[in-house]
Amino acid sequence: MVKTKKTQQDKTKVPEPSNSKAKPKPVKETPAHADKDTKWSDAGFNESELTLSQLKNMITTLATEVYDNKKEELKAEVDEDVEARLYDQSNDVEETVDELKNEVESLKEENKSLKEEYLKLKRRTERLEFEVSNKDKKIRELKIHADAVEQQLYDKDLQLVGVPEIPSGDDVESDLKTVIKLVQDKMNINIKPTDVENIHRQGKRKSDKTRDIVIRFRKTAMRNQIFTNRKKTATHSDPKRNIYVNDKLTEYRRDLLYAARQLVKHKKIMAAWSQQGNILIRKTEEDSVIHVTCHDQLAELTQEPDETEEPMEDTDIDSD
Repeated sequence: MVKTKKTQQDKTKVPEPSNSKAKPKPVKETPAHADKDTKWSDAGFNESELTLSQLKNMITTLATEVYDNKKEELKAEVDEDVEARLYDQSNDVEETVDELKNEVESLKEENKSLKEEYLKLKRRTERLEFEVSNKDKKIRELKIHADAVEQQLYDKDLQLVGVPEIPSGDDVESDLKTVIKLVQDKMNINIKPTDVENIHRQGKRKSDKTRDIVIRFRKTAMRNQIFTNRKKTATHSDPKRNIYVNDKLTEYRRDLLYAARQLVKHKKIMAAWSQQGNILIRKTEEDSVIHVTCHDQLAELTQEPDETEEPMEDTDIDSD
């Protein structure tokens, strides 16, 4: 009976086709904890046969891995920190830039306001300078006019320099006799005491200085005649013994004549003198005579010297 049952099982067993594919064998999964072992095995390490050199290599490899991992982690942290700081700084910079922009705008407005104020002040200053210039011009013209009126008061006067003075007292009669004798002897002009209206010494008496004589004639003709012959009283070889006859000038014209003579001294012009109260100069021999009325006119002709000197006394002869 057993044999029959086996035969029946053999009969019922269907043979597999010859061309059918064989089923793949199931892959045996490797546990996760075996990765390291496999890794070390692949690297040629065997736990049962580790040598000191292999152990060093394993430690070095492990340290390298740990270092690389930590390096990446630190890099990520640093990048994140740097990015955060850059972001914060960027915000700070933007805020600072905004503040600076506001300040710049404020400064622009302030600058614009200052420019407008400056232009107003400049226009006002120019207007005031123009007004002052006009006033200075008018004042100068008034001074020249007033000086001309004052000079007319001296149209009969002469100033004599170097006439000996008596030791004491104001002997007007003695001075008058001396002047009349000087005019008669040196100029050969017939002059009488009645031709003189007034005569006096100028300034206070000084022991070391001879005061000038101011003489006023009754007629301009007599005055002019004596002035024309003035060089005849200055022919002595000793300049200290000469007597000089000059115009009687206002203080303004004395200063102007002194300034002109300083130019002569510094060889800026050829000659400077006064004639009938007028200040005249000649720049060169070829130039014509120029009538100077103010210091500005004299300065325009040539620069005045830088040296500052005490006013020189009118002890020289005026040139023609």
